[in-house]
Amino acid sequence: MQVRNLTGNKKPHLTKFQDVNRAFQDIYDITNKLIDAVNSSTLPHESFKGSRGDIRINDDGFQYHDGRAWQKIASGTPGNDQAALNLGIDLPSIPPNTIYQASSNGRMASSLLQYPSADGDANLPMATNGSGVISFSNSLALRSLSVTSPTSGDPDLIINNTGDTAFGANLIFKKGSGAAGEDGDGLGNIFFQGYNDAGTPELITYAGIVSQLHDATDGQESGKITLQVANHDGGVESGLMITGGSADGEVDVTIGNGSSSVTTIAGNLDIDGSKQTSAGNFEVETTGHFVVDSGNDIILDSNSGNFIAMKAGTEFSAANSAYAGMILGYTVIGDNATPASFDVTNAMLPVHDDLKVSFVFPPSGKVEIMASIYVQTDGARPLTFGLSTTDASTGFTSLGAKYENHTFMSDETDGYQHSHRWYITGTAGDSEELWFAVGCTHTNRYDLFWGGDSSSVADSSHPMEYQPFIMKATALPATVYVG
Repeated sequence: MQVRNLTGNKKPHLTKFQDVNRAFQDIYDITNKLIDAVNSSTLPHESFKGSRGDIRINDDGFQYHDGRAWQKIASGTPGNDQAALNLGIDLPSIPPNTIYQASSNGRMASSLLQYPSADGDANLPMATNGSGVISFSNSLALRSLSVTSPTSGDPDLIINNTGDTAFGANLIFKKGSGAAGEDGDGLGNIFFQGYNDAGTPELITYAGIVSQLHDATDGQESGKITLQVANHDGGVESGLMITGGSADGEVDVTIGNGSSSVTTIAGNLDIDGSKQTSAGNFEVETTGHFVVDSGNDIILDSNSGNFIAMKAGTEFSAANSAYAGMILGYTVIGDNATPASFDVTNAMLPVHDDLKVSFVFPPSGKVEIMASIYVQTDGARPLTFGLSTTDASTGFTSLGAKYENHTFMSDETDGYQHSHRWYITGTAGDSEELWFAVGCTHTNRYDLFWGGDSSSVADSSHPMEYQPFIMKATALPATVYVG
């Protein structure tokens, strides 16, 4: 076998097909760069076994050396015109089994590359479609395409757009040949595999990216992409699912797999939606302060009606009644106002349309009502306070006889700021409005006063300046001891 320098044509052979010429002009340029890089020296055949980057033509066709063995690039018999045509190299008389290496200025012109159309079939030329696209789809159905390297960190697959434009290259997975798609169709997957440490190492899929057609309905098309990982037992489960949703402008995201999954957020979480839901308990645990900073209302809505306050896991509020002590309604009449009065009669009457309190029963359904007013008397007669469900203009309607209680008795002319309390019950969530009512066994024995707008020090005659009338409703716990 002879060793010769490999020199190429000044230009590639042309075919009658412009698409072929355009495609293989690129191959021509690439191959010339390869030959420029090959050592220009020649080696005798006896000692030359080939090394990475070497090129030769023999009975098996045109070959290159990949560092491990000779690989065929194109077919043809050396020394004939067909080989020259296939390779685009001027080979007027090439002895068989000649090994070629590029000289310092050597170039190889290539205008045609062949690949098998099917296992065992004759070769067919690879051509463009007229739009700069090379496709195998019309001839060879590739089952797999493998790129391997024993070097750490290799091989790399690089898609490089060298244009000075706003957009880069694309990697497109296309599914289907034009027939109607169906919900759930797979559109393409990427899997990441490696070997475990079993006695006989097993190939395991450790992660994957799976894409699907979520909804194929015309005008309602939506997709789904899933990030998967092997979760502890080697089984692959979904950790992040992004679905096109059920409405335009909506994308649904599912994070984690199973209720034991943990999602960690480093930094702040910005939520633009108005509702967060949980299938079970929703707990927020922090080693620092827990701050709720609302730009509007803060609403606590317990479906069970239970509100619990704890210290380190121990409830200190009355059982399920952390709301106990909350003021549900509060009325103040006569603050910085001209004093007003009421002459008590021997019948129960609401004192005034404004002397009332309004509230909503808490979850316990239990409320304490308190009324405070100034009482003036000139005789020893029993005074009764009560509650009416109607105002003074309508007349007295008793909430119940048990709420009409003796509250004051004087043995002489006396005057006091007097308070009285009632314990009432009702249905949680019901609204209530009650008026302050009063009565005595005798008429003209008691007068009630409220209000004032100046100091009473210089005012020694009735009506003087008094405290305002106060009536309030306070929530009680569910656990009220009644004996």
